[in-house]
Amino acid sequence: MNEILWNQMAVTVPIHFFAYAPFLNHLRWGKKKTFTLVAVLEVLYLLLFRVLLQAGVSLSVIQFIAMPVFGILFFVSVKMEPGKIMFLYLFAVAYLLAVRGCASFLGLVFFEDTTLVFYSWVSGLLSLALYLLTMPFMLWYFKRTAQMVVETDAPQVWNKAWLLPLFNTLIVLLFTYAPDSASDINGTFLLARIFLIICMFLTYYFVLNSIRQLQKQTAAEEHARYLKQLADMQAAQYELLRSRMDETRKARHDLRQHLRALQGYIDQKNLEGLASYVRLYGESIPSEALHDYCHNYAVDSVIGFYAEKAANAGIAMEISFCPLPEPFIPDPELCVLLGNLLENALDACRAAGKEPSAKAPVITVRARKAGGQALAITVDNPSPAPPSVRDGQFLSSKHEGFGTGTASVKSIAQRYEGDARFEWKDGMFLVSVLLKSPRESGKIE
Repeated sequence: MNEILWNQMAVTVPIHFFAYAPFLNHLRWGKKKTFTLVAVLEVLYLLLFRVLLQAGVSLSVIQFIAMPVFGILFFVSVKMEPGKIMFLYLFAVAYLLAVRGCASFLGLVFFEDTTLVFYSWVSGLLSLALYLLTMPFMLWYFKRTAQMVVETDAPQVWNKAWLLPLFNTLIVLLFTYAPDSASDINGTFLLARIFLIICMFLTYYFVLNSIRQLQKQTAAEEHARYLKQLADMQAAQYELLRSRMDETRKARHDLRQHLRALQGYIDQKNLEGLASYVRLYGESIPSEALHDYCHNYAVDSVIGFYAEKAANAGIAMEISFCPLPEPFIPDPELCVLLGNLLENALDACRAAGKEPSAKAPVITVRARKAGGQALAITVDNPSPAPPSVRDGQFLSSKHEGFGTGTASVKSIAQRYEGDARFEWKDGMFLVSVLLKSPRESGKIE
């Protein structure tokens, strides 16, 4: 009895440290409380194991309670999407099965340990030895994989991706789970366990890379959409500028006639007629074609585009934008960043405007130089409720999953060694972005 319990403890305790190691910053109750719960559950599991064994329950049957018992605690302890948790937990299970299978085979071959076969002292010691030998590499790989899973936003994929490693594990369990005699532990048994962990490596590699490629494609499509939108904005602004230039030429051509008319009123000393004529003439002069925010045509086009959309929606926009440092990040990337920020601000203001007691919403846009060749941009707008956050990322209000706009802003800021911060406070959503010029961030010589 004691030999079997020792074996169970030697096999299960190390796997707890392995499973939780990548998620120390994602624990629901903190490190100390979580590890206390794990220790308590381990003791309860061993006690239950002993009671069921004394009651005559088969070892093979008792073994099946370990995975769900420890899995449930892992599931509720880690703050993450359920699909991601299952996907990662199954890797830890596969690792345990591979170690245990190899330890049992080695015990039988080199030590002729046939007393309890799968549950002996020798098998437990060999399991610990294999953990010590393989844990550094496996833990490095598992942490790296877990980080990729955490950073990869694909809810619909993660809800089903865990089924593939689950079926691989179940197939191996059905045929090699708990051999009752030494004859059951043979070359086929060992290969099945080894192939299980190999299949896990391949499965996780291809699933993660496929999701990453899909995300890159989605990001590229989003980038292309904003570039097209930028081109449309610039085309619209250019057309407006061209039409204003035509009107200016016409006005210049007509100026002589106006001057003659004015001179006629002066000669007649008709001040009332002169005042009326000047007023009407002033109203006929076209307004300024483009507002010059920062002396950059592309950026001015983007700001002007969203300023016009805001005005049409009854939303005020206060803009103070300093001239850009020279050299600065490419115009397309800066325009994509501004477009994302202003579009999100407009969407939030439209939602704020629907509130019964809402005041007229105002978007405040500021940009100033921040030492050297850096630029600090802030966009503040009303937001009735704090945005939904999961795993430290904002959820989209337009579709299922994470918002692509904030992720794009962060990506561009980080690309130039800057930073992007988002905060909701007292009914306001506050965005601060720091961008460094290519020279300052080391992007150019």
